[in-house]
Amino acid sequence: MASAARAEVDFDCTLRVIQELPAPPERVFAAFTNPRDMEVWVWGGLGKDAKATADLRVGGRYSVAITVEDQAGWPRSRWAMMGMYLEVQPPTRLVYTVHWDAPVGYNENGKVAIDEVATVDLVPTGSGTEVRYVHMGIPTPQGAEGHRQAVPYTFKLLGAHLAKEASVVGT
Repeated sequence: MASAARAEVDFDCTLRVIQELPAPPERVFAAFTNPRDMEVWVWGGLGKDAKATADLRVGGRYSVAITVEDQAGWPRSRWAMMGMYLEVQPPTRLVYTVHWDAPVGYNENGKVAIDEVATVDLVPTGSGTEVRYVHMGIPTPQGAEGHRQAVPYTFKLLGAHLAKEASVVGT
């Protein structure tokens, strides 16, 4: 079973999360980069009709989009998180940009937020993988706080997805 996430935000709006997940690094890396896996957990169940793409190479792009019913003042019912892979080292490290085409608290009313950067380091443990996640460049303290609440929740969904998969394989 996955342990509770430890999440903290630095004074410079960098989010750091450490989360243990119940799968080996190879499987966790795949869950961060395989579109079918990304569709299950990335948006935390906020919408429906999730669609993901991933061109897993340095300079390759990814996206995960959902359809939402309550648009929260956003002009479109389709929300997306997208970016470019900056570093790809299976199964231990992934670095990518994060660009939001969705209301995340600091890009409403025509504001365009700069791309952020996420680093994922995967360390094997006796019972799975420790994910060391760093999200840099969040432009506001309020946005960082929102991510501090949301990211551990999405990692919890990822852990449940991996645990469910392991129980099916184990049966």
